[in-house]
Amino acid sequence: MLRIIVADTTTKARQGGALWALLQYVLGFRRLGHEVHLVDQLQVNEIGPDDLRGFDVVLNTSGSLAPDSIAPIPIRVYLDLDPAFNQLWHLEGIDRRFAGHTHFVTVGLGIGRDSCSIPTLGLPWIPTLPPVVLEQWPPADGVETTGACYGRSPRGRSRPGRVGGKRMGAHRSRRRRRHP
Repeated sequence: MLRIIVADTTTKARQGGALWALLQYVLGFRRLGHEVHLVDQLQVNEIGPDDLRGFDVVLNTSGSLAPDSIAPIPIRVYLDLDPAFNQLWHLEGIDRRFAGHTHFVTVGLGIGRDSCSIPTLGLPWIPTLPPVVLEQWPPADGVETTGACYGRSPRGRSRPGRVGGKRMGAHRSRRRRRHP
């Protein structure tokens, strides 16, 4: 059994869907018999190295925990649930706290492939599918889906020669009808 800490970046911003995606990691590891602790965004600034001693693994979502605070943990995984955003923000000079991690995991399955224009930043990204604990996703009215469409930033991300849009814009082709 491993002692795992999962750092959450979503609760302060009240991003329920993103939190639910992160909880799939927590629930999945617990089902595998591991002891898992979730540190929410409100606790992140209060966490120091002494608080994390004794843990075997940290899943540090988007670098929410500072590198010096996770240094005592032998396996330090940078969990990228916002592929392209973290890499492009880093190129814009925003510190995404990549330093100090032993592994880099992303749900961006193409990152690192020749066909993918998202920069690797020289990091050895491990592509992975996000976990889904199926019994937590009961069918609603006979429809089974885990698909979502949402926007996160006020503008798309871009870099020379490439422009990326918000996720929300990809599926919106008609005007919403207003109801009285």
